[in-house]
Amino acid sequence: MLNFTEEDFAVYEEARKLTEETSKTDPENEPFKSKYSARELLQNLKNKIENAIEDHSSEDLVLQSACLCYHLGLNYAETEEVSSGEEYLGRCNQKFRDHRTNPKCVVAVISTLNQLGILWTRRSETQKSLEFLKEAETVYNDFTANVDEVPWGVHELFQPGDHPKSDHDRKAELENVHTLTLYYLAQVYGKLDESLKSAKLCHITLKRQLASRQYDPIDWALNCATLSQYFVQTDDYSRARHCLASASCIFQEVLEKHPEAIETSGEEVDQDIEEIQHRRADISWCWLKYCIALLIDSSDESESQLEGADVGDNERGGAPVEEGPDDYKIPERFDSLELDTWEEKVPDVKVESFEQARRLFIAGQQFVTESKQYYVLDGHVSDYIEIVKDHSQLYRLLARFEPDLERRCKMHKRRIDLLVPILDKINPQFFLHICQQLFFEVAETYSAMVDLKLEIRHQSGGEPTPHVIKKINTLISKSIEYFQKFHDSLRSPQGVMPDEFEENLVRPMLVGHFYIARLYGKYISAEMEARIQWLGSSCEHYKCVVDYCKKHPSASKAVENELELCEEMVQFTPVRIDSMRRGVL
Repeated sequence: MLNFTEEDFAVYEEARKLTEETSKTDPENEPFKSKYSARELLQNLKNKIENAIEDHSSEDLVLQSACLCYHLGLNYAETEEVSSGEEYLGRCNQKFRDHRTNPKCVVAVISTLNQLGILWTRRSETQKSLEFLKEAETVYNDFTANVDEVPWGVHELFQPGDHPKSDHDRKAELENVHTLTLYYLAQVYGKLDESLKSAKLCHITLKRQLASRQYDPIDWALNCATLSQYFVQTDDYSRARHCLASASCIFQEVLEKHPEAIETSGEEVDQDIEEIQHRRADISWCWLKYCIALLIDSSDESESQLEGADVGDNERGGAPVEEGPDDYKIPERFDSLELDTWEEKVPDVKVESFEQARRLFIAGQQFVTESKQYYVLDGHVSDYIEIVKDHSQLYRLLARFEPDLERRCKMHKRRIDLLVPILDKINPQFFLHICQQLFFEVAETYSAMVDLKLEIRHQSGGEPTPHVIKKINTLISKSIEYFQKFHDSLRSPQGVMPDEFEENLVRPMLVGHFYIARLYGKYISAEMEARIQWLGSSCEHYKCVVDYCKKHPSASKAVENELELCEEMVQFTPVRIDSMRRGVL
């Protein structure tokens, strides 16, 4: 290379070694020591080349100068001097302007644009980041479409000509930097709420990484499992399951190398093993979310069928993702992976019978167990409780398929057994929002049990036994108790109920009163005074809903369906009470 001596080559290699290797062992109090030393070496080389350009410019010298600006820009960015990093990367980009598809620097051009994309993303300038990354994509497309020569690697301008890389390695380096472009584009489109494009690009990136075998198995598996959640949200269960199966298959590589990650637990776990356990739990949690979503869709469809609704074709798990007008196409499958074992764990179509739902439920329970092996209550309170709530949802959804009402009631009792003990273990002062969620769900669950017991009583005919009456009334009291706990949790520390509630609390607060009002109307007693007293309490809670909506009209939208009934009950309940007192009813 013109004006480069053996000593210069050695200086560049030393700077590279400092950056890529030595910096990993820098002391904590000097975390950038090696990179500062590398910067000095790179700056000296750049000064020498700039002087040579003044004497006798050439394409190679210009490209070398641009590449050194790239390495210096990267150095400044990695040492948290972002403004200087942007300056050097911008200077590099300008120097490359007339050499975009030159095979000697095309990899460096794309890498520069990628880094500018990352830099502007970190500054929350997402649109500007997108512009640089789209330009990187264009450079790659132009080069591969119009240039037949093999691209050079990003370091080859600073290596002796007698040690060239193979054509295969050179092409692989170009493909790898393009894969990074697609990966960064996926993140940017996600930030821009263009979730379809983001999902497509993420899928394409994973496919390319798999084909090139350039991936970290933990990261790849976690990204693939995360992608599955997009397909779950779009009801594309076939793709969602495929992504989850692929994630588990690749993660198995990690578990086979580190079997102790499954067997070891406790506080004295190696950091790397803990990371494996953490990500295994995350992937299992994604599987759990899949099971819940499919049960929700299936139970909604099951209820529609019972109501005689036209539900259309039920042969597949969900609508396919629309490809849209852009150029990105989702690869159908990761063909190199053997996934039968993983995909057979759960269906990818809506379930129609209790047995089918039970199979999905059992799989979901296994994923609950795996998730809770890492997410324990001590140290992961919020995540642990979310998993327990998901477990509760599994029982709730399975109950929808259970034709036997007694067994369905037992499933709801299992939910109570999961949720109530948590409330005894956490402090509402520190976990108020979580406690509010649990109070409400427990109250709803008791209410569901009340309805089931009343339906059983209705189907059995005849007068209920004292035992049945006591059971129903006890369940009603428990439901009211937990709705009241939810309402009490809304009070200020001084015990005062707010005059107006935050928007996210308006509906649950009002629906809580609606539930309580209905529950008071379900108590069973032969004593007239008790029934009158319960009806009075019922009317009070209906009135709470009506009065709040009159005082805050915007709240009416939150309870459109319930408000009309509340108004009717406020109007007619006193009439009914009066009739009962007069012996008419």
